[in-house]
Amino acid sequence: PRDRPFVCAPSSKTGSVTTTYCCNQDHCNKIELPTVGKPSSGLGPVELAAVIAGPVCFVCISLMLMVYICHNRTVIHHRVPNEEDPSLDRPFISEGTTLKDLIYDMTTSGSGS
Repeated sequence: PRDRPFVCAPSSKTGSVTTTYCCNQDHCNKIELPTVGKPSSGLGPVELAAVIAGPVCFVCISLMLMVYICHNRTVIHHRVPNEEDPSLDRPFISEGTTLKDLIYDMTTSGSGS
């Protein structure tokens, strides 16, 4: 028509998306157009946070557990035995001896005596 020159007109309308298709043959209206599918919803913010936080927490807990186990193994190998020194049962200063006598006995002149 004169008032409407040939223009590619919208062939289908899906929701708010308009699909335009032009053809160079007769009976263009009989052509099956691919339908536009719904876009995938993807992950919401909560799901995305869970997907990120889950592995991060797992790695952190695993590392803490490994450090704890390694630390306990080294502590066990370097632990001092619980046996007490038998000299602690006897008093250092015997009865009848004063601290002054003990200091005099322990003091040397430094010349090998």
